[in-house]
Amino acid sequence: MKKIVFYDHFDVGTKPNQTYWNIDVGGSGFGNNEDQFYTDRLDNIYIEDSLLHIVARKEDF
Repeated sequence: MKKIVFYDHFDVGTKPNQTYWNIDVGGSGFGNNEDQFYTDRLDNIYIEDSLLHIVARKEDF
C-alpha cells in the first residue's frame, strides 16, 4: 500500500503556497551556465483547474 507523503491543493487565482514552493527568478547563466531565464510572470507560472502550470516559452528576454 502506498502512502501519500505530500499533497497540495492549488486555488485558482493564487500563487503557490510559499511554505512549500518557491519561484526562482534569474538568468545570465543562473549559476551553472544555463541559457534560459527564470521568471515569475503569470505567462510562465499559473494555476488553472487546481493544477500548477509551469510553462517554458522561447522568447528574447
